[in-house]
Amino acid sequence: MHDAGETHENCWGAHGVYVQAAQLAFVACEGNATVVTVDLAEQHQLATDSVGANPDVLAYDPIGERLYVATESGVVTVFSTRSKRLRKLGQGRLAATAHSVAVDPTTQLVYFPLERDPKKPRIRVMRPIDTQR
Repeated sequence: MHDAGETHENCWGAHGVYVQAAQLAFVACEGNATVVTVDLAEQHQLATDSVGANPDVLAYDPIGERLYVATESGVVTVFSTRSKRLRKLGQGRLAATAHSVAVDPTTQLVYFPLERDPKKPRIRVMRPIDTQR
């Protein structure tokens, strides 16, 4: 494992992190538009997967076993987490300011706060489609 300030060879500019109860950590790497999966119990990197430019915030849906990665470029990537390796379910541009994401673990609704006029905040609420995982 590396110290908090150290850069992992496959992760440039670690920015966001989500720790899953299954002892996995998902790290958003801003500098090279990737998300790195780390096995915390074994203390090693399992995989690196591509996401949109400048990944920012990660959110996890425990019911659907999905990881959402929002980016400063407005691209959102959705992964299945059913194994120790991520599997990309989809990726697309949601909105220019969709760089934050949150999931309601009871309803599976996904929330994207969008910056517009500071006096008129906006939030986009989405429901995942049932896909073959």
